[in-house]
Parts: sequence; C-alpha cells; structure tokens
Amino acid sequence: MKRPFLLYIVLGILFVSGDAAGHICDNIFREANKIIIKAEVSNLVIDKEASFKVFMQSNMRRSIASNVTLVGKSKAFDIEIKPPNGYWIRRGKRYEYTVRLKLKPGFKSGNYPINFDAMVDNRRLRSYSMRMAFEEKTPVRSIQRIPIFSDEVPTIDGRLAEECWKSALRLQTVLNTKNEKPVMPAAVFLTSNGENIYVAIAVRKNGRQRRAQKKVETLTESGLNEDFHRMRDHFMVLFAPPEGTEVYGFKVMPSGKWEVLTFHGGKETKHDMVMSGVKAAVINSSNVWNAELCVPVAVMNAEGKIAGKTWRVNIVRDYGETPQETSFWSGTAENYLESEGFGEVVFSR
Repeated sequence: MKRPFLLYIVLGILFVSGDAAGHICDNIFREANKIIIKAEVSNLVIDKEASFKVFMQSNMRRSIASNVTLVGKSKAFDIEIKPPNGYWIRRGKRYEYTVRLKLKPGFKSGNYPINFDAMVDNRRLRSYSMRMAFEEKTPVRSIQRIPIFSDEVPTIDGRLAEECWKSALRLQTVLNTKNEKPVMPAAVFLTSNGENIYVAIAVRKNGRQRRAQKKVETLTESGLNEDFHRMRDHFMVLFAPPEGTEVYGFKVMPSGKWEVLTFHGGKETKHDMVMSGVKAAVINSSNVWNAELCVPVAVMNAEGKIAGKTWRVNIVRDYGETPQETSFWSGTAENYLESEGFGEVVFSR
C-alpha cells in the first residue's frame, strides 16, 4: 500500500518541477541568443529626420506569451518606436517595428551609435546596435530677384521714405547656429540703380534695447547713452560677385558705427568706410533700429554692368545679449560666412 503512494508523490514532484522549468521567466532568457534582431538598413545617411523598420524573429522552442517591446537609445537622436507595446512573439514568425529618428538640437554632421533593447516585463532579453550618419545639408534656395530702378536715388538717412523701397527684395534671417528658428530675427531690403546697391536693414529690439534708447532720432556718438554703446548687436550683409574670389561684408551696429570687411581664404580684413565710398546711416525708433547703406558696385571690383548677372548673397545678425544667437538667411552653421553657403540673387529691371 505504501509503494504506490510514494510513487504518486515522486511523479507529482517531477510534474511540478517540469512545469516550473517551462515557465516564461525561466526559459526565454536562457534562449535569448535565438532572438534575431536586424534593421532593414545597415547604413543610412539622414538629414534631420528619418524612418526605417527593425525586424525581430524568435527561433526559440516556444512562443513568448508576453509583450516584447523594442526600446531605442541614442545621444544624438530622439527615437520613437511603434507599436509602443510591442508583440507577443510566436516561434518562427517575423515582426516589424517602425523606428522614427529626429536629430536633437546642437548636433552636427557625424556618425552616431543607436542601441536597441528587446524588453520583456522590464527585463532586457536581447540587444542590437547600429550606427547612423547625419549629414547637414545646405538649404536650397531659389534665385531671388533684386530690382534695378530708375526713380530717384535714395537719400541715405535711415528713413526709407523713397518709392524704390516698396519694390525692393526682402530677405530675413531664418536659421541660427543651433539649427533653430531665430528668437531675434532681422530683415534686409535690397535694390539697385545699376551703379550702386542700396541696403535697408530693419532689426527688432528686445526690452533692454528699448529702454536704452527711446527717442526717434538719427544716431550720433553724442546722442547715445553708455548702456546702448555696450550692447553687442551687429548686422552684416555679405556679397560675393561673380568675378573674383573675395567676399565683401558690410557690418552695421545700433550705435551708428559700421565697418567694411573682406573675407578671403578664411582671413578677415577691415577697410576704411569713407575711403571705400560706402555711405551709411542708422536711425532708432521705439521697437526697431533701421540702417540704410549705399554700396558702389565698383567697391567690390565687379566688372561692367550688374543687370542680368547673378551674385551670391547672405545676411547675418550677431546678437550678443540675452538670448545670445547668430542667425542668417542662407547656409548652415559651418558655412554661412562662405560663398558656398550663400543664396543667389539676380539683378534685373
């Protein structure tokens, strides 16, 4: 009578042990190397955003009766993976996850690693790594038209009252060196009479600038307080004529000061404003400061008439107060001061 009873006890213990050994928590992690994870691309070059698929397949002896989620980690990219709750993985069947990458602010061109973890009940089952190359592309801008007028020549006083300004080409800073929309944008207007290029600048102030200078007046050295002089807020228009290799920069400041610069082979040279024949005036109002410039084409060693010719142009605002930023119209953070990053304009009647 005792032997059958003992036999039943032994068989019961073996049955319970076998069932415990087959439990998900005991077996799937032992066979983790039978989980196959692979991306549909081995090397992808992206610009700001990208989307691709990652596939997962299990060659385990049994299916995984619990959600297997895919989690991505990267210092350079924000990662979104769908479906967020994953799948119950059946043996021998392939599943796909959609991965969407978005570049984080402040990252430049480079090759960055991305790590993926297959997770079950908050435990890592299997890992997979890959690298993603990011190449910053220069925004492609269509050729803009600068009108050549035959009306009265503007008086360089900063007031922009002449008729020619109504049809002038308007450009605005659209990107800063952090690859973000500018907090303190600025606009420029360009027109020409065929011999001179006329530039008008409209720059929005912040609260400190408005407190520093409230009157509407043409700025002179004696008419500015010390606080206004200390502020660093520069606006520069850059021209690259079709002839020659130099880039010409015309910088204006709210204090009424201005500079003529040339850039060649990475070297910057300052020139005398009066001797160059360039004229400029700055005017200050409650919310903006305006500047007006007359730049003789001959100053930039341009040959012949400019009508019908295509030049490369850029505009830059270098704002040194809070929020500090440098913004520009065309190019990238690496080449906005080089002609390769400039936009194109054509002079036409």
